Amino acid sequence: KAGANPMFVKKGIEEATKIAVAKIREMSKEITPDDLQAVATISANNDSDLGVLIADAMKEAGLDGVITVEESKTFDTTKEGVDGMEISRGYLSPYFITNQNLTCELDNCAVLITDQTISNVKMIVPILEKTAQAGMPILFIAANVEGSALITLIQNKMNGRIKCCAIKAPYFGDNQRETLEDLAAVTGGKFLSKDLDMNLEHITLNELGKAKRVTITKDICTIIGGEGEEEVIQQRINYTKQQLEALDSDFETEKAQERLARLTDGVIILNIGAATETEMKEKKARVEDALHATRAAVEEGIVPGGGVTYLYASTAIDTLQSKSKQSKDIESGYRIVQEALKAPLFQICKNAGLTPEIILECILKGKSTSYGYNVISDEYGDLFELGVTDPTKVAVHALQNAASVAGMLLTLDVVVVDAPIDDTNQNVGGPPMPMSGMPPGMM
Repeated sequence: KAGANPMFVKKGIEEATKIAVAKIREMSKEITPDDLQAVATISANNDSDLGVLIADAMKEAGLDGVITVEESKTFDTTKEGVDGMEISRGYLSPYFITNQNLTCELDNCAVLITDQTISNVKMIVPILEKTAQAGMPILFIAANVEGSALITLIQNKMNGRIKCCAIKAPYFGDNQRETLEDLAAVTGGKFLSKDLDMNLEHITLNELGKAKRVTITKDICTIIGGEGEEEVIQQRINYTKQQLEALDSDFETEKAQERLARLTDGVIILNIGAATETEMKEKKARVEDALHATRAAVEEGIVPGGGVTYLYASTAIDTLQSKSKQSKDIESGYRIVQEALKAPLFQICKNAGLTPEIILECILKGKSTSYGYNVISDEYGDLFELGVTDPTKVAVHALQNAASVAGMLLTLDVVVVDAPIDDTNQNVGGPPMPMSGMPPGMM
């Protein structure tokens, strides 16, 4: 309301959000293998075929398994397992990004693996020239890439001279060296160790690793289809198993187990096919969203879907209001959150051509907080049993993020937004005329 103190309203929103989040977590339950497909299906916009595909991939790969989504070269959507490895390191600069997904993708890529710090451009010019002549993108995995070397890579990438990327090698000390040895085995390259005084200026293409595809985000690097020999990879697996038997430190044992998992588990690829490119991109985006949601469900469990969880979270705020003796402006913040939490259920009902108030009344007569209405099958019941669920992590983060943005907007003096387009008042004969007293270009 006008005249309310924005700081008190913000405080009310924050307090109500905490109560609502606590209620959501109270309603959460761990996901079962049977729930997996239901979550994936709903997250994929109720596409049961995609739900089965994602659930099967999750079961095959496991919680920490690597699953990537790619565009298929055919009309069919398929799942395949390939050799691959994922490491927890992202690109050193966002200038390496190659697409709208904010990732860097390099196909048929050379991989330079070293524990040296690359700071001087002279260290990499020879190999850049060789890969450019061969028409190969290149990924640098090093202790660090900085100074003129990093600037040169960025400039070459931005100018389109060569596709490239650079990431920091994971871990430190012996763990870093062992991981880089693993990467060299998987990609069929040579680990260019600083201990052996290997000069990067003199390396050849044959000493570089190779991979069919490398995808790098701001946090993760995934190497798919490395060209390492099976015998060499198996030697690294056997070596790591022997290490595990001899290690005493819990920390070192954990790192060795992680390395062994990366060497043996591989990567699951979901190839998304469709009749047109537009349909393929839309379908691929749905699969990516559903995959993230399903992972979130595995991590933190699931809650009833269909807006019911938020509805019961809104009723939990009633206790906060009845006990409050604080400012009316704080209570305004409580009411704002309550109304916002009811909105998803109301919108679902409106989209289905139903009267929200009638559905709301029927739901609240249920005997449990998982009782709700399934719009698709037109029935009331336990939403867990009906397969209408949401990932707890998504439900919590969506509410927390919305509350954070609302609180920030309340305490700002000015917000810059895009000007609304008035379709009913367009000048068809030319550009819109400036307002009186306002020069052109200042509208």
